[in-house]
Amino acid sequence: MVLALFNFYVSVAQEKSFNRKFIEMIFILLIVTIISFLIGWILRQSFGL
Repeated sequence: MVLALFNFYVSVAQEKSFNRKFIEMIFILLIVTIISFLIGWILRQSFGL
């Protein structure tokens, strides 16, 4: 929800496509989430937590 509102604001302010920016931000969010999960999982396996 926050992501959609932020992208709507940016798309209106910069006169850019909402859909393109929204999809781009979703992909960035997913990549960061996956990387964070993998780092946490690797640390958990390494230290036996």
